[in-house]
Amino acid sequence: MTTPENTTNRDPLLHFLAARADPGSDRYITNMEAQGQREFVASEVIPTDIRGGTEESLIGLGFTLGPAVDGDPLFQYARLPAGWSKQSNGHGVWSDIIDEHGRKRCAVFYKAAFYDRRASLRIISLQSYAWSTCKDGQPLLLDGTWATLDALINVLKLLERQEAEEARYWRLSDHALSGEFEAQHEADRALFAIARAKVELMADEVAQ
Repeated sequence: MTTPENTTNRDPLLHFLAARADPGSDRYITNMEAQGQREFVASEVIPTDIRGGTEESLIGLGFTLGPAVDGDPLFQYARLPAGWSKQSNGHGVWSDIIDEHGRKRCAVFYKAAFYDRRASLRIISLQSYAWSTCKDGQPLLLDGTWATLDALINVLKLLERQEAEEARYWRLSDHALSGEFEAQHEADRALFAIARAKVELMADEVAQ
């Protein structure tokens, strides 16, 4: 099974020669990180450092987890749920794990630079999905297990309350930009309220 190169195992002489060949440039490191991202996306592993949940959380999502990679404790073998895939996101140290509906379900950080090599996986919460999707102006995609009608309605209500509380905080503040911040949080509260209304309409249609 394919795994990313453990760049800490490269001969130090190679690092020295690369630095000598291109003094004053970080091209060697940025190329190493970009290559590391490509290798991760093409690999059959995920990071062992899991955030926003546990291995049990991943198993509950449909991951099949294997042992850690021999000689590379940053990664463990894993099979993604059916229909899920890894994608680069245009940044040299970040990749996404996308579900069968095209929704981002995990964010993966992998810094392949030999002097500071590390990796982690963050499980995307439904609240984070709803927040980013609404802010991006995209429609919320529902399913029967994770982004259910009831779960999304509850999450959107929570986001509305949070934005209302933030708006109230800035309304009572004497900060020079308090009016601007209050207006932004009020706009976000309205954004989530509109999204909730749309989801509730879907719920009414399902009930009929």
